[in-house]
Amino acid sequence: MSSKQKTLVPMTNYREELPDGCPPPSANEDALADVWRFIQGQSPVESDFDSHAKLGKPNRKGASECDFASCSLFDTKAAKNMAKNQFFKRKFASRLDIPASSGKHLANSKGHVHLWMYDEFDPVKAVVETVKL
Repeated sequence: MSSKQKTLVPMTNYREELPDGCPPPSANEDALADVWRFIQGQSPVESDFDSHAKLGKPNRKGASECDFASCSLFDTKAAKNMAKNQFFKRKFASRLDIPASSGKHLANSKGHVHLWMYDEFDPVKAVVETVKL
């Protein structure tokens, strides 16, 4: 390849519109196993995985625009702790095994995982089980 030729990089589209610089460079595309998403119904639907930004909810906790545009998932320990809270409004939780290259994700030390899904990824197909809380 000559020095004048450019290498084309495939453009990845995300399931939701994201702010500039999102996801952060530290996010990765590894597989995620045994992560949980709290949902309202017994059978998960695609909209159960929409971010609060997409749902038009107010950002009351002051999350960054990037974090607010992610799908929040939780590791098993964090999900169990949240489900014990008597004021928790969700009625069901779905456990997912997300294949590599389904999107980019970033976890924190408290068991919360931000997931920015690629548009071709169907999170409902990644659901392994759904349990009633």
